[in-house]
Amino acid sequence: MAEGALHAGALIQDVGLSKAVIPRYPGAMSAFGCVVADIRFDRVKTINALLEELDTRLLNEEAQRLQKELFESLETSKRSVKEVSVCLELDMNYVGQTHTITVRLSEQPINAERVRSRFEDTYQRIYSTILEDIPIRILNLRIILVGKRPDFDLSLLVRSASPLGKTAGAATRDMWVEGSWQPTPVYQRDHLEPGVVIVGPCLIEQADSTVLVDEKLKGSIDSYGNLIMELDS
Repeated sequence: MAEGALHAGALIQDVGLSKAVIPRYPGAMSAFGCVVADIRFDRVKTINALLEELDTRLLNEEAQRLQKELFESLETSKRSVKEVSVCLELDMNYVGQTHTITVRLSEQPINAERVRSRFEDTYQRIYSTILEDIPIRILNLRIILVGKRPDFDLSLLVRSASPLGKTAGAATRDMWVEGSWQPTPVYQRDHLEPGVVIVGPCLIEQADSTVLVDEKLKGSIDSYGNLIMELDS
């Protein structure tokens, strides 16, 4: 978020962090994450049936129908993906319970004995016991499709080198530092090339945020355009 760049230095000193990473565009990083994140579609169908009475043929048909809908949604989205994975989950519990546990199945078609085994394994892992004589209920069937997006090269966010030099655009501005007004360097983020090191106190301005490098800290630009802020030893 845009405001985090102002407070990162204080957190390093107050909390004892080793360093902080300020992305190339901190004010747009959340939106950027939405653009490059893997795409996911879910479909859920209420089953509400006892496992011992389960019609696995109908359940498998329903799973296939939902899976087809998911691939149609992916195609409609027109998002490019490099690979697709599909997983099947069942929300289950023992009869009389109000909570459910999610049981993931790695194999299809669905088989009642395999479902029972996976449920008991999952229940045992969570609660360290199973309830031998209580019927098992399936509440929901869930199919999840994940389309893995192509990798994004963050170095593409790095601007080409400024013809004015590694720290071109530096100006000065009076800033309150350690109890007094002091002339403080102000840099333009667009002019900072990878490899440059800036010692605080200073400000780094850009369109979507302002970065404050506190006194006793330094910042360096890595090959992806991130500002790495840490104590100046």
